[in-house]
Amino acid sequence: MFEPVRGVPAAPPATGLVVSAGPPPDGDRRWEQGLSWVPERCGSAYQLVPWCAVSDPATYISPRYAGAYYRPPGVRFADACSTLGGALDTGRLTRIAEATTPFVIARELWDGAMGASDTWVIRGVTYTNQRLADASATVVTSTATTLQGKLAALEAAAVEASRGQRIMIHLPVIATGDLAQFVRREGPNTLTRQDNLVVVDAGYPGTGPAGQAVGATAWAYATSLVQVRTSPLEFITSPAQTVDRATNTVTAWAERVFAANFDPCVHFAVAITL
Repeated sequence: MFEPVRGVPAAPPATGLVVSAGPPPDGDRRWEQGLSWVPERCGSAYQLVPWCAVSDPATYISPRYAGAYYRPPGVRFADACSTLGGALDTGRLTRIAEATTPFVIARELWDGAMGASDTWVIRGVTYTNQRLADASATVVTSTATTLQGKLAALEAAAVEASRGQRIMIHLPVIATGDLAQFVRREGPNTLTRQDNLVVVDAGYPGTGPAGQAVGATAWAYATSLVQVRTSPLEFITSPAQTVDRATNTVTAWAERVFAANFDPCVHFAVAITL
């Protein structure tokens, strides 16, 4: 009675965090086991000296940044079909996973639901993955009443902290009403007039650094540039574990790990009136 046809195929978003972050630098090895790095996007100390004056270089205090750490969480996707329909459509599961992964990464970066419950200890110090909606974010106060004014204050604080290096502003979809007054589009990216990246992602819920829910206000954050990594999809192919004989269905699983990290020294938040 009904002719099986192929539906509209799943596809990843054309904009958002993963697109704006771009690929990480070459040379990564075994990052899935955990990442450690020395931040470079923190505003470095510097020394001004008079022209032709004798100065003592020993008075210059070189920056010493503590190492940053991140433990990649995993994500799993599933697709079920009838055992009477032939072989599993792994292509369909791949499309679903690739289309959904950007949302998962953005949501985890914002609220850290997985990372918050996955702590570890290094040399007696307890660590957890960084997240946007965290009490460690510096709240920017601004007398501005418009979205443009609030984001300008947020941007100014972040570029000051990074000594003028490029930063990234994270904004939930619900708070983008007047965004056109503040940004321009360039390919898949949204940029401020100062060429800083503005990321609007469906995975961003808009909650505050102290757990404030979205209501009359939502929150935006500014950070150093985010790096995003994703491992290849791996399929779980154990029929004994995935076949349900009672319903004649078989479930295919695909899983991967990912990382979304930034230099923690540039981390600001601002409340936006909706």
